[in-house]
Amino acid sequence: MDYGALASTERLALFYGAVTPLLQPGQYDNITLVVGLPVPLLQDAEQAKVVLEGLKRFKRCHAFTIDGHEYTLTITHIKILAQPVGSYVQWLYPETDAAPRPGGSKAEVAVVDIGFNTLDLFVIQNGQVVERHVGGAEVGVRRLLELSATNGYDLTEMDAKLRDGSFKPDNDQMAMWLGEILAAIKRTFPSLRRFSAVIPSGGGALVLGERLRYALATKGAAVHWPDDPVTANVVGLWVWAKRGSHGS
Repeated sequence: MDYGALASTERLALFYGAVTPLLQPGQYDNITLVVGLPVPLLQDAEQAKVVLEGLKRFKRCHAFTIDGHEYTLTITHIKILAQPVGSYVQWLYPETDAAPRPGGSKAEVAVVDIGFNTLDLFVIQNGQVVERHVGGAEVGVRRLLELSATNGYDLTEMDAKLRDGSFKPDNDQMAMWLGEILAAIKRTFPSLRRFSAVIPSGGGALVLGERLRYALATKGAAVHWPDDPVTANVVGLWVWAKRGSHGS
């Protein structure tokens, strides 16, 4: 994905198409747009500068029509956050409109994000990613598919079969994949006991389910399992915006 073109015409069309099913046609003013970006991108100062400059083009009035319905969205604030901060915010505020967890803002919270290609590991404190605890490995869901018999199907087809339930990895394949994930976690987080919470997220967490929860718990982790690991980051960023925080 070309992060330098997030405000291109094509990406704006995708943005409009994504938000309009959530809104009634009409005019919406004073909108805060919260954007979650990958931590490695934000750590690359030169690349991040280009992306952040491009995102500023969202800060204006957007008038468009979809299926004959007119929308006017005026974005007045843009806040850029690291993606795993979403899972952290969802943990920090168990009730969207209530106070944060006691001591939550000072707590160290680990996010174990298992995507298709990679396992990404982060620690968040005071809403910020702690750089000395960033790590990961290329042991995402793709690795599970590579360990499985493909019967002539490519990885994209196998991924689709995994999603629709027509392909179910066996116990040995799941155990091998989980072992590689746990080894990568140990390299970045030698002890899970130090964290106030360990939050699994991403599609890989959903695939592993109770296997992952049990494995982390047996290593001393205070596991906080999101209602939906796949959307945990997005929901958390929505909670952050809903609570009225603003940036420019």
